[in-house]
Amino acid sequence: SCALPQSAVERLPPERAAALCGDPTAVIADARSPVRFAEGHIADAIHLPCSASGVAASDAFARLAGKRTVVVYGDTTEEALAVAESLRRQTALQSLRVVVLEGGFSAWSSAGLACSSG
Repeated sequence: SCALPQSAVERLPPERAAALCGDPTAVIADARSPVRFAEGHIADAIHLPCSASGVAASDAFARLAGKRTVVVYGDTTEEALAVAESLRRQTALQSLRVVVLEGGFSAWSSAGLACSSG
């Protein structure tokens, strides 16, 4: 479950997070609801909402295998922190650097950032 964070997760401003987009060892994860994800998300982001469980969660975790960094974002920084914390507690992902996009999706959009490969 997505509890409130106990420890400080690394936070990145949109410009720094965007720099990770071209990195093949990094993954962007959208922590928002399915409706919000469908309305628009950062290109190539995987959907990993707080409510993800079972197949959806294991599918997302499979996409994280072998990666070094995951950038989690939500509508707010807090929404992303809950998912980031649950990721950090996954023993299979202990070597993964989990960071949160500061300011959420709106900060990304207002910074005019895109994130697509090529």
